[in-house]
Amino acid sequence: MSILHALMISAQMAGVAVDQSALRPVGGAAAEGPQIVGQAPLKGISAGQNRAEMFRVLDKERLGFSLALGPDGYLWLRVRRGEAIKNFSLPSLEGGVEADLGGVWYRFRLEGDRILARDRSQQAQAELSLSALVGALYDLGLHAAFGPVVYSMMYEDGAFFPEASGLLRKDSEGRYWVTYHRRDGAKLHWFVAINGRMFGFRIEGTNLVFYAQSTDASALSESEIPAFLNTRIQR
Repeated sequence: MSILHALMISAQMAGVAVDQSALRPVGGAAAEGPQIVGQAPLKGISAGQNRAEMFRVLDKERLGFSLALGPDGYLWLRVRRGEAIKNFSLPSLEGGVEADLGGVWYRFRLEGDRILARDRSQQAQAELSLSALVGALYDLGLHAAFGPVVYSMMYEDGAFFPEASGLLRKDSEGRYWVTYHRRDGAKLHWFVAINGRMFGFRIEGTNLVFYAQSTDASALSESEIPAFLNTRIQR
């Protein structure tokens, strides 16, 4: 979190109503409870993720590829054929995996930045770029912007992985990082401190809600991780 702590910036949420007064330096003011500064609908977050899905045709079948928040907080590959969906961790893809998607078998493999898909006969092949997938997820998602640092919001509804929310950011070297938080009752996930205020989020009903309060360093979560478990494929 040291990189983020060094950001002396004002904050605003792109597409989300925000109380800008919560971002003013607080100096020696007494500690106060969390205050809501913005919120985003979970449906809107999911719609942004859906826009980032990329399609390839393999042996006359249309496959959709996207990235999802895995149960470990890293990004996983999600492949869809019609209503059939499978999820794969990226390390598992490096060794190649076979999967049945709606009665049709496919083999998927990750080679560097290339995601390769083949039918079971190995005669037909389609491919796409992992960096293009994560770039689309970042660019097309619903955003929360803190000064020059822009996060793309993510949400898993619990259908495949535990219900969770996440923030995806891109650093100055083009690497992607994820702040991940499973839905956990009333617990807030404090992820960054700016100008004497710290900011957190949690799922509430049908929204992802952002909070601010006076900085308490002990409450900050050291949870930002590389977007991909295998750091060799960071870009």
